[in-house]
Amino acid sequence: MLAGDADALARLIDDDLVFVGPSGEVLGKEDDLALHRSGRQRIDAIDYVSVRIVMREQSAVTLVTADLEGSFDGSAFRGRFRYCRFWRKTANGWKVLGGSVVPLPAEGRASNG
Repeated sequence: MLAGDADALARLIDDDLVFVGPSGEVLGKEDDLALHRSGRQRIDAIDYVSVRIVMREQSAVTLVTADLEGSFDGSAFRGRFRYCRFWRKTANGWKVLGGSVVPLPAEGRASNG
């Protein structure tokens, strides 16, 4: 995400991705990749606050809280966000099958999940 490398992201994202964005929109793989390729979303800095991983044989859930800086549709943003991603193990490695991202309010920053 930080490098904006859509080709690397394409290898990590499952073809059947279901991802819920910060305003509730539902994105598929091509939607997500188009966002990165177009430059509409740019991440300039990531500071990881917490990372939690729960793994099972063929699946995993990651919960990441991070402070992000960047721009979306030309407007700068800065804030704390929580990403939840669902991974599945495939013959070609781990792939993101689903997930979501939500912005955290300033008062919610004490809880790192």
